[in-house]
Amino acid sequence: MNADGLLLTSKFEGMPNVVKEALYLKTVVITTNSTPILKDLIDEGVSGNIVDELHINQYVKCVLNYKKLENKFKPFKEDDLNSLFLEWE
Repeated sequence: MNADGLLLTSKFEGMPNVVKEALYLKTVVITTNSTPILKDLIDEGVSGNIVDELHINQYVKCVLNYKKLENKFKPFKEDDLNSLFLEWE
């Protein structure tokens, strides 16, 4: 990925594969809280920021300050993802 960051502004999201791909490629992610799984994927303030979709000013502030973040991706196993889905049932 040849990008400084990923901006995801969805109101609703299923499994955000684009976020997993960006994190794997050490790309900072700034997103809305469109799905609960994002809190398990993104290390808040380190690999990205999760903002309430209605707080536009907070989102803009995160975008302007993205260079302060450094994505130190922690690999996860398939079992880690399976446990996230099992918690929703």
